[in-house]
Amino acid sequence: MSRAGSFSGWYDWIRKVGTETDTQARLITLGAWGGYACTVARVFGVTTDDPYITLRYAANWLAGHGPVFNPGERVEGYTSPLHLVLCVVLTVLGGPVDILMKAKLCSILWGGLTLALTAAVAKRFGLSARCIAISQLLLAVNVNYSVACVNALETTLYGTLVAVSLLALTSRRADSWPVVWFSAFMALATFARPEGAMLWLCCLCLRIPGAVRARQLRTVVSGMVIPYALPIIAFELWRYGYYGELLPNTYFAKSVALPYGLKSGVLYLMRTVQDSQPSIRAIRNGVVPPGTALSLIAAPLYWMLVLFGGRALLRLRSSHAVFLATAVLATAMFVLRSGGDWMPGWRHMVGVLPLLGVAQVHGIRTMRAMPSLRRFAFPCLWVYVCSLGIGQWLAPHKPFVSLSETGRSLLARGRNGWGPTWVATGDWIHAYLPAGSLVAYTEMGYAPFVNMNMRFIDLAGLVDREVARLATATRSERGVDAERWWHPRHPLYGLLQRRSPDYIVSLAHGPEPDSVLGMYARTAQLTGGVRVYALSQHRGVADPVSKNR
Repeated sequence: MSRAGSFSGWYDWIRKVGTETDTQARLITLGAWGGYACTVARVFGVTTDDPYITLRYAANWLAGHGPVFNPGERVEGYTSPLHLVLCVVLTVLGGPVDILMKAKLCSILWGGLTLALTAAVAKRFGLSARCIAISQLLLAVNVNYSVACVNALETTLYGTLVAVSLLALTSRRADSWPVVWFSAFMALATFARPEGAMLWLCCLCLRIPGAVRARQLRTVVSGMVIPYALPIIAFELWRYGYYGELLPNTYFAKSVALPYGLKSGVLYLMRTVQDSQPSIRAIRNGVVPPGTALSLIAAPLYWMLVLFGGRALLRLRSSHAVFLATAVLATAMFVLRSGGDWMPGWRHMVGVLPLLGVAQVHGIRTMRAMPSLRRFAFPCLWVYVCSLGIGQWLAPHKPFVSLSETGRSLLARGRNGWGPTWVATGDWIHAYLPAGSLVAYTEMGYAPFVNMNMRFIDLAGLVDREVARLATATRSERGVDAERWWHPRHPLYGLLQRRSPDYIVSLAHGPEPDSVLGMYARTAQLTGGVRVYALSQHRGVADPVSKNR
């Protein structure tokens, strides 16, 4: 077959998209599930130590100390109350499988359920079998979705609840139960991710004007407000009674300045088909890494298809289209205010990735229906699919090994990133520091989890109330900036002097003095630039440099 004939066949196939059910739809669906399995297995080892924060809370809860990070200190340093409950259940189940491995498998399970629900969501938007399959395929082979499905966090759980909420809201039942179930599931989504509250509030604001015109405000209040508000209010009363705050501590630690949030958030929204955002610093230096080049090419196309599809859906003036637009806008607003996230993947946007895929398929159909854009429909789809493949190729290749692999080995086998440093530092603390020590450190994941008999001061403020509320501290999406903590003008300087931890573990990015705060001296230097400082009475700690060699 000639090249022209081949392209003609592809154009004929695109022209038929959305018109019939055929064997190709089943093949595409099969390809979506096969792609999901392959891509998840390929990036299975991409791991951060953040799940260990929630797992330490779960371990302390089961030990009788309550949901706390340090026994006796009531600070809510976890993001997702629902994920905390799930971690408690996974811990209680026990068994030979490592706890982080169980959390990863649970994330994969929720990810598969979300992929299955994507078909039902796409069907509610009037897509044919072939378009439904394409929507699933676009989701399954996106590297950001693959990474989210193995991060052992609440990301895919939230995505499942958002999809279920949409299905409940768009039910064909004529009574008020769909709205009631929508609000109930959105309450669960809010317990999974804080942006769920913004999504529900936006939906409520859009629904109230119509209810007022139809004189059905009481129905909206009883069906939409009460099922959502009752569990949320009950939890807030418990939160205030137990933690003394109405908001989690992470909110204060990560409350970035608005200009920073906008700048970082825009870059974060460009993580459309690869697991890291473009590097502006590299571009300024005249170097364009492959990932940055991919983002600069793929992100405009990605959002253009979303806009085309969203515009076409909004013309239908259905609750489906309103929910899709509201969900995407609410999530984008959250990203632009918070500055996004530092972890690999697109964690804050994964919850609406199925909706974005549905909008993009509608975008392709819209382009095909417009005479001036019809010729660009297939090239745009082709470039988009190729960018998804390149994003998978650029992602770290850390495949699944076996169910017997532990969280320690998952973190340690990463050749790049902080994984080996987290493990080496946590193991060193376990081997050399005495039980009951008070340790100041920025990485509150693996090290505190494997040292349950020690207390920690989180220099990033995520699990420390005093650090999170330092008025003059600089903040980022990681929390309080702890760089140059040893400088007398740094907000952490006086705090550390006052609280006097036994040891300060510094994950430095530059030179540091040998003695700090007037009462600490460097006693050890670990791999990855980690330095350990000890109080005068604790300077007998062995220097492990020779042992590490």
